[in-house]
Amino acid sequence: MRMFFYGLGGSFLLALGALWLVIGHYELRGLAPLGRGKGTSYLAGLACAGLGAFALFTVGPLAALWLLVGLPLAASLILCLSVLAYRSPNLDPLVPFRDGLPGHWRSEQVSFPLGKEGVLGKGLLMVPKESRGAGVVVAHGLGNDGECFKWKLYGALLGRGLAVLALDLAGHGRRRDTPLRYPEVLSEIPASVSYLASRPEVRGGEIGALGVSLGGALALRAAGDDERIKAVVTLAAPHHLEVGRAGIIREVLTLLSPPILRLFREASLYHLLKVWVGKRPNLGMAAEELVAKLEVLEAARRIAPRPLLLIHGAEDHAIPPEQAEAIFRMTGEPKRLVKLVGQSHLTMLFSSQAVEATAQWFECYLTDSN
Repeated sequence: MRMFFYGLGGSFLLALGALWLVIGHYELRGLAPLGRGKGTSYLAGLACAGLGAFALFTVGPLAALWLLVGLPLAASLILCLSVLAYRSPNLDPLVPFRDGLPGHWRSEQVSFPLGKEGVLGKGLLMVPKESRGAGVVVAHGLGNDGECFKWKLYGALLGRGLAVLALDLAGHGRRRDTPLRYPEVLSEIPASVSYLASRPEVRGGEIGALGVSLGGALALRAAGDDERIKAVVTLAAPHHLEVGRAGIIREVLTLLSPPILRLFREASLYHLLKVWVGKRPNLGMAAEELVAKLEVLEAARRIAPRPLLLIHGAEDHAIPPEQAEAIFRMTGEPKRLVKLVGQSHLTMLFSSQAVEATAQWFECYLTDSN
């Protein structure tokens, strides 16, 4: 019995210590159960690992087998303890965008008419302190909202002096009570452009459209129809949808990749789950039917000579990169296609390459003339 407790306890402590050392080394504050300092994680890790190694030494050749039990137990404990970080606003990455970061930008929830009497669009408007008189309308993907996992994008755009209007599309976020339908959805981005153009911080300046996944398809359609949109960036935009179960499983597995692990540098598990859970959309029609009705390829023909940047994950299993290539072939110059090696549909938003390419594109084409 003593060997059992030595094996179980030793493997648990050794695994716990190793995980704490990793947390400290990579500064994964959102997973640090004993404070946020690197030194605290190092000390706790060394102490646990030392005690665990000593206990396992007495077990002998079976130590390796015990580690197979200790590692998942230790990982589970760290995840459970990290949930306690829900009280820490420093680990909620959306706080600066909801409240406005003092001295850098201000934020406000806004509403604006969508063209149909009594129907209002809603979004989060963020205006940098040093505004350059240009702005970007952001349309999110299916099943999330204007805030969901986009803080890196918003920070990069605001840092370049661009105002940002992050929409909640019909059936999502603050507009979940209104089903997402066609053709009503066609008014969302044009109405947002009208509202942004009316704001004193942007009035008379250039306005661009940024779309993620379904939002990318909507941005392409809107730009094809509305010449007020002076530059377009899409991330994983589809021109048709046909996602099988195998593709969904492969996408979910990509969540075990380093880009997702690095999220814990700025957010706790609680806050990441809070951003994602409960985002089921209210659809008035099948998503596949909606995307087909948008006629993305035909709309893409009409965008030039306004600049278009297409960003797509090379390992996207939900919307294969061949779709971005097809859209790219249909458009005129200036245009650019960026394939992100190692990035999937779910991880692309956290790619620094995608964030920087997006911000630089809009900075170049929306502010250089101002």
